[in-house]
Amino acid sequence: MHEVTSLHDTSRVIRQTPRWLTLAALVALIVGAPMLAGRTLDAQAIHGVALDSVSGEPLAGAVVSLLDSTADVVSAVRTSNRGRFELRLHGAGYYALDVRAIGFQPHTSAWISLGSGESVDVTVRVVRSAPLLSRVTVEAEREDIGERSFMGMKLKTMSARVITPSEINAALGGARDYVEIMQSSLPAGFAVKYLDARLNKRCVVNTRNGKCAAVFVDGVRMSDAEQAMDAALPAQIDHVVIVRAIEAGTLFGGDADAGAILIFRKGNAGGAVSRK
Repeated sequence: MHEVTSLHDTSRVIRQTPRWLTLAALVALIVGAPMLAGRTLDAQAIHGVALDSVSGEPLAGAVVSLLDSTADVVSAVRTSNRGRFELRLHGAGYYALDVRAIGFQPHTSAWISLGSGESVDVTVRVVRSAPLLSRVTVEAEREDIGERSFMGMKLKTMSARVITPSEINAALGGARDYVEIMQSSLPAGFAVKYLDARLNKRCVVNTRNGKCAAVFVDGVRMSDAEQAMDAALPAQIDHVVIVRAIEAGTLFGGDADAGAILIFRKGNAGGAVSRK
């Protein structure tokens, strides 16, 4: 190790420095320069606060967009609860701020000149406006099917599952029969069973005893699944009531111990149930 005591000694140490070490230092300087420049650019930013122009209160949740010299949006942020925001940039130029908040007029700032590596602080004051909302009218029709009576009992007291007209319309799509309309709305304990796959003959069965549920169309009991499919075409169905086995057996007799499906066609939605 050399101790440098004079200018003459200094020059001697430099002469004795290996050439490869001098070159390494030069390369490190060249490689490191862009990294330092990048850090300078990364520090470039617009810091600011958005305020109510009258009360001076901060605007929380306002959208602040950064516009470049062609008025294109470069980036956007929301203001904090204190109305503050920060927008990072990567180049010198002219920029403007566009501020939008509910209940306030849109505000575009004057152009801000920003040099390389420069950061600025701005305060944006936004003018309040009375929002004018068009009148909205909401109309709804309550489906009171659950209030209807069947053989002296109301649906909602007999543990029945009602497939409403709106649910029927949603399932119409490509449904070929009442079974396909009901398929996605069957309550627990019921499932679809194929009786004859070649003829696409199916019924809704009780999963406990494997028997087909009794089917009524406008109050008339169908003799079998095929008759029910012919009597209740999908486009004709208004709503369907699925009655659990225990209630169906009480209402319609022991041969309905798998449950009952009450199909009501449009125009006959209030018909009485028959034991035929």
